[in-house]
Amino acid sequence: MDESLVREQLARHYVFFGDDGMAAIRKAKVVVVGVGGVGSHAAHMLARGGVGFIRIIDFDQVTLSSLNRHAVATFSDVGTPKVMAMMRRLGDIAPHAQIDPINKLFSGDAAEELLLLADGSKPDFVIDAIDHLPSKVALIAYCKQHGIPVIASMGSGAKADPSRIFLCDISETTEDPLARSVRYQLRKQYGIDHNVPVVYSTERATPGLGLIQPGAAGSTDLAEFAPLPTFRASILPVMGPLPAMFGNALAATVLSHLATFKCLPLPTTRPSRTKDYAKLVRDLAKECEKHLSASKVSTGVQNGAAHVQLTLDDVAVIVEDVWGMRSAVSQRVDKLVLVPWRPHERISVGNVVPMAKDEAEHHWSRFSRTRDPAHDAWLEGTWPGGVAERVGSVLKSVA
Repeated sequence: MDESLVREQLARHYVFFGDDGMAAIRKAKVVVVGVGGVGSHAAHMLARGGVGFIRIIDFDQVTLSSLNRHAVATFSDVGTPKVMAMMRRLGDIAPHAQIDPINKLFSGDAAEELLLLADGSKPDFVIDAIDHLPSKVALIAYCKQHGIPVIASMGSGAKADPSRIFLCDISETTEDPLARSVRYQLRKQYGIDHNVPVVYSTERATPGLGLIQPGAAGSTDLAEFAPLPTFRASILPVMGPLPAMFGNALAATVLSHLATFKCLPLPTTRPSRTKDYAKLVRDLAKECEKHLSASKVSTGVQNGAAHVQLTLDDVAVIVEDVWGMRSAVSQRVDKLVLVPWRPHERISVGNVVPMAKDEAEHHWSRFSRTRDPAHDAWLEGTWPGGVAERVGSVLKSVA
């Protein structure tokens, strides 16, 4: 493509970013992992924005159900790989850009093969638009460990309010179950708990819009949504404009970064909870001192207060990442307190749960009456109906 035509096509961006900024954008190499509802819009605007090399990675195919949100796929693309549909359309939109399609599933084991460029160099930026949690976590971790700038999309499903979309660090997200899960897994598996920019929404999922389950009214066979047997036992309903806005926010952030154009994101609405968490630890220590010191049960704990050695980061993990600001036993959102699930054992992230105050009193009362705390029969009697089993399973997974 003649250079004069390229500059004319990109004229508005040349005015916005300047010659130096556009030179950096045009020589940049960006990888977009996942080109569904979010990633297709990100890659689309990177191409329109002048990025010279865009690698797109996705294993999935275009389906009829994806046409409500995909940036460029058409009816004729149904049944074809998303990366091939993207390559064809982006080639028509921005013939000056080199599009490198890779029709593969991203995994941690294949990260180096998929992310490094042909000459072995690192890309200038990676956009994570994956909706599969293990792959998402592996991608972010690889980039952080190898010094590759990365920005990630969190959950856009079951959302409708465009005014609640934010750009922030993953440590500042709230009201987003996917962000909570990603944050927890990054911290647990890789020790990463901040410096990961994300686009997310503070909106809670629209009431009544839960996971589409097999046989639900208006739903089709879930096999239509699951390109691999291990993916998606259920899906979230999606209003098309929201993933598009997420993708455009990702692209805008990357273009600004490449051109060193300074943007100062607005603060999110998440309040600081440091004082609240410090109070939770103090109250937990008092309760342990009261109940364990007075308990006739042989616990092996000599000093209840000294038994509590949780950090504020530990409390954040327990309250936010593991239990989502709700009671572990009832899902209530009353004013919560922390309770050791098995008071006779060491206090840790894997042995502390949030409960409403009346639930905590019930738990301590039942514990004080048991003669065999090591046997879980007292927990099952305290929290019947499968509750004890469910809580125990969660704690086992985070221990």
